[in-house]
Amino acid sequence: MTQNSISRRQFLIFGGAAALVGLSCSTLPALIIPKKPKFSQKKFALTNIHTGESFEGVFWQNGSWVESSLHQLNKILRDRRNGKVHPINAELFHLMHRIQEEAGSKSQFEIICGYRSPETNLMLKKAKKGIAQNSQHIKGNAIDLRLSGLKLRELRDIARTQKAGGVGYYSKSNFVHIDIRPKPAYWQS
Repeated sequence: MTQNSISRRQFLIFGGAAALVGLSCSTLPALIIPKKPKFSQKKFALTNIHTGESFEGVFWQNGSWVESSLHQLNKILRDRRNGKVHPINAELFHLMHRIQEEAGSKSQFEIICGYRSPETNLMLKKAKKGIAQNSQHIKGNAIDLRLSGLKLRELRDIARTQKAGGVGYYSKSNFVHIDIRPKPAYWQS
């Protein structure tokens, strides 16, 4: 046996060790370098057209909700008729952000209605046709809105492509209703 040759046993031990090192090194970068999320920060601007209150800021950062923003948004989206505040389903904010991204817009949302208390909903139901008795607004799952600079039908179409819940098109009243519900639903008035 020459000095440069190795035994079969040494070869197998060396080869197995090299394979283990190679295997662990191939998984190592995934553990050390996490993938950067598409949006590490989500933000938008909105104005409640009835109260004049507005929000401009970040509502999602590094995979978490920004609690101070959610509190501010809940207040701005309160029932304007009686001042009652209710938690708004924060998934609506993700939906609004996706709609804005799809539209390629940086404009602000104009909010017509966010939360609606049961008392206000009953009053509106008695006064107008088309108000649902068990409205998603009562649950904090709906927002009626417009997006500045975007045609209403374009906003409707983009909202529908998201398949996140309900989309109502109210062309005469000049707003689109979006909500979070288990199955997509579409209507117009």
